Amino acid sequence: MRFFSLVLGVVALNSSAAFAVVDVQLLAGKETVAANDKVSASTTNVGTAAVHVSPLPLAPLALGATATYGAKSLEDPILGKVDYESMTAGPEAMAWLPGLPLTPYVKVSHAVYRHFMATANDLYEKSNQWGASGNPTVVGGGLQWSPVPVVSLLGEYRQTTGEDIVTRTFLFGLAAGI
Repeated sequence: MRFFSLVLGVVALNSSAAFAVVDVQLLAGKETVAANDKVSASTTNVGTAAVHVSPLPLAPLALGATATYGAKSLEDPILGKVDYESMTAGPEAMAWLPGLPLTPYVKVSHAVYRHFMATANDLYEKSNQWGASGNPTVVGGGLQWSPVPVVSLLGEYRQTTGEDIVTRTFLFGLAAGI
């Protein structure tokens, strides 16, 4: 029994996420959007917030919710000024491999709320708007490093696929688990 306790203690020092009951993540990064074969843009101001609760604190699985928002304006040679805005929110599951200094993890979520809008103004100031339909699935993965037992640094890649939109997102951020 003491050996088992010692092994759990070593794992806890190397991977705090494996023993966190509540995990809060804040990430920021760059997102590339392709929708309707009409829109392709890099969105630099992307932010994500997530909260996870581990149903079994010693198991490498957590359930929670996530929300991502991004916006950008750019000049298109055909459409003129184009404003992009995107947001997804929904439940998320996260699993990881505990006990490693760099902890790999995967995330899967399904957007129950989704908004994507591109507004284009041409030379005649006529506004064209198109939005995305359907609720996409978001799949991602990354690496987590815990310099101290409660705080982690995250690097993550996500891909969102819906009926008429695909986004690829690179994120970096912080996580805190208690």
